Amino acid sequence: MRTTGLPSSYPAAPAVKPPVRIPSIWEKVTATTTENMASSARMICEEKRRKLIQRDHAIVWRIGAIMHGDGLTSLPHTATGWRRGG
Repeated sequence: MRTTGLPSSYPAAPAVKPPVRIPSIWEKVTATTTENMASSARMICEEKRRKLIQRDHAIVWRIGAIMHGDGLTSLPHTATGWRRGG
């Protein structure tokens, strides 16, 4: 068996750190644009979700009004209050 001649207690070579790579301006712009697009998409999804919830509430209210037979066929779409249906 051959040996390298180094004692077994010899410290291991220090880990070599890779050089720090500085991102190009193109990479920075792309990352920022992607981040902005993701943020916009989140805002759009939240707005759609909010509108769907409002619509669902309107449907539930309308069904409740019909079932209770109080003559209210629509929701208050304006500040004037309930509109009475036929």
